[in-house]
Amino acid sequence: MKEEIDENKEKEVIQKAYKYNIFLGIWIIAVFIIFLLQITKIITDQYLTLGFGLIILIYAIALHTQNHKLKIKSIA
Repeated sequence: MKEEIDENKEKEVIQKAYKYNIFLGIWIIAVFIIFLLQITKIITDQYLTLGFGLIILIYAIALHTQNHKLKIKSIA
C-alpha cells in the first residue's frame, strides 16, 4: 500500500516538473511578443515588460529547483 502511494506521489512530481518546463517556453514567448510590441510602439508601458521578465526569472528559479529534485537537466 505504501509503495503505491510513493509511486503515485512520484508520478505527480514528475508531471508537475514537465508542466513547469512547458510553461517556461510559453512565458518566454509572451515576453518576446510584448517586447516586439514595445519596439513597434504599440505598447508604451516599459514596466509591463520588466514585470514579465521578473516573473520569468522567479519561474525559472522554481523550475530549476523542481528539476534538480528530479535530476532532470535543463537550461532554465
